[in-house]
Amino acid sequence: MKKPFVITALFAVVVFSGCRESKPRQTRDEPPASPTTASRELKPIPQNAVEEGRKIFERVKSSYPQAVISIWGYSTPTVALWMPESDWNSLSSLERGNLGYYVKYQVPAIRANPGPHTGISSNAPIYSKLLSKCSRMSDDSWMIGIGPYDSKGELLLDHKAVTGSQTPWCANEDPK
Repeated sequence: MKKPFVITALFAVVVFSGCRESKPRQTRDEPPASPTTASRELKPIPQNAVEEGRKIFERVKSSYPQAVISIWGYSTPTVALWMPESDWNSLSSLERGNLGYYVKYQVPAIRANPGPHTGISSNAPIYSKLLSKCSRMSDDSWMIGIGPYDSKGELLLDHKAVTGSQTPWCANEDPK
């Protein structure tokens, strides 16, 4: 009767020991990874794609002045562009990529001066904490979202993210 239990326990140890994620150990001499040091390893953004993305953004903004690049979210703030779904659907894959490069290119500047991009009053109780979180955003903290707009040009609640970084924070960085 004890043999099946021992075999089951041994099987569980073997199977579940492979599920643990092995992370490299940090020595006392090396500083913890930060979003800015990790993002330095990213490939450079092609400037011609950024310029083409800027032109696409200006075209969208001319039709929808409310389509601005801003901070989205509080727990893990992200630089976001919200635009009409119809405009997104009319873009080619190359244009979508260039627009993504343009939004991503805005991250360092917005991280350095997030205040005007938050959409909240500087008197709000969460304002200083949000600015602190924004200062720790990685260069990969960006997204483009789409949704329907009402007759006044306001984005309705039925919206979704369509592209952006999948890793807005470094693995070793606590977004608090």
